[in-house]
Amino acid sequence: MRDNNGALQVRLRLDGRDHFINRPGRFEDPVAQARAQAICAEIWRDAQQGDLDLALNRYRPLVEGRDQDLLDALRSLAEEKKQARVTHAYR
Repeated sequence: MRDNNGALQVRLRLDGRDHFINRPGRFEDPVAQARAQAICAEIWRDAQQGDLDLALNRYRPLVEGRDQDLLDALRSLAEEKKQARVTHAYR
């Protein structure tokens, strides 16, 4: 967990690359910190059991109105183009 300009961020290193779960809450909010610690514990447990979701979608907080098709399209575009703005929009 880390403080990203006041926003809480979970960072995970996979295959030598950093992956992030952004905005589970404000860094100074103890409830958000507990939520982020629970996410970290779930990721650790799944990694130990060999059941880690490498896309990290299982661990991201659900957002109302989330369009999975749009996320899949953004992921494909990010992998294809490797442009920072597309990758940032996907994350």
